[in-house]
Amino acid sequence: MKASPAISGLVGLLCWSAFLVGCAGRRPSSVDPVRPANLRSTVDALLDRPGPPVTDEDWKRLPPEALDLLAQTQRDTSASAEKRLRAISAMAHVNNPAASEELKRLWQRPPLDISFRGAALLAYAERMGDPAVGELKPVLADSDWQLRQAGARALAKIGTKEARAALEDRLGSEDAASVRDVIQQALTMIEP
Repeated sequence: MKASPAISGLVGLLCWSAFLVGCAGRRPSSVDPVRPANLRSTVDALLDRPGPPVTDEDWKRLPPEALDLLAQTQRDTSASAEKRLRAISAMAHVNNPAASEELKRLWQRPPLDISFRGAALLAYAERMGDPAVGELKPVLADSDWQLRQAGARALAKIGTKEARAALEDRLGSEDAASVRDVIQQALTMIEP
């Protein structure tokens, strides 16, 4: 039996509508390219997004040039501190190997506000995982007690036996009670 032209046209229209609705509702995949001309607006939209939360995959799907824009945002003193901190955190996930060096550079800059340095330590730990323990261990002996606290939190984020050993090594020689407290809290977060 052959369908009437009106029914065929209606079915075709419904199929096309379902296709369009499905495309409009899907999240971009890792193969969806972001054109460089739109990269700044995409990065700003992700940094300014009130909700839903930005995922690691949102950052990973961007081209490597996104790191440069995140670094520019972090340096932009006219941007809010919150946006600058989000830019640092995003560096943990952006698809560019140079992000690790950028994060190290940030935490090693004493004139930079401690909140930015601490965020860089945490992002570095998240990005690198266990291989970062050797580079983070000396942070526990830094002259800045707040950076030592951030280093302990970064090692807790890594959570490996090596990270635990670095924290245990420092605990006995730490003079600042507040840093000792953070180290002890970090140790409770890492299984023996």
